[in-house]
Amino acid sequence: MLIHQLLTGYDATATPFRLPPANQVNPNVSPGIAAALASATDSDPGRRFPSVRAFREALFRSADRTTARPTSEPFDQVRSGGAVYPRPGSQPFDLPGSQPFGDAGAPARTTGLASGSRWTGIGSIAVMAIAALMVLVAAARGDTRGNLAGVGYIVSFPALIAGPVGLVLGILALTRPLTMQTVNGRRHAIVGVATGVATLLLCCAIFVLVAVAGNARR
Repeated sequence: MLIHQLLTGYDATATPFRLPPANQVNPNVSPGIAAALASATDSDPGRRFPSVRAFREALFRSADRTTARPTSEPFDQVRSGGAVYPRPGSQPFDLPGSQPFGDAGAPARTTGLASGSRWTGIGSIAVMAIAALMVLVAAARGDTRGNLAGVGYIVSFPALIAGPVGLVLGILALTRPLTMQTVNGRRHAIVGVATGVATLLLCCAIFVLVAVAGNARR
């Protein structure tokens, strides 16, 4: 079934145990190889090759023979043995062993912990940046106790909580082996840690601005 999919791009899970002839899906496949694949994937074990060696020899014998391209018409459906198969939607992949991430058996993209860390950290740094901007403008005006600065202080409180949460979630995700087995889990966790730290640094910057502005007024 693997060789059939590599040669044709046909998704074997679409019609389990009822594969269309390989040379009908891909006219470049010789009839001999198609017959060998049909025998190897037969639903009746008694009609399959008795050993891997026999299957290998049948494939090599077929590959050595000079065969003509089959004259099968371009098809939107494949007919074999009275069964109708849809034209395969999958295509051979450019890289050996590559599979769409959504397919069964493919590695997961990320984990819930790593993804939660990333989005929590991104949200906290965005909100804290807005709060810091408000306080900076208020400090530039010499009014760190005015309405603008007050709104900035209020806005910073949720981010001050979310930032450490994203940081902790990211650290926990990095310690989980499952995160390292995913495609983007480690990167998402690192983003969560980095944005969490940046949120705390921005919070410290706000306090420094307030202290500096307060000393200047005195």
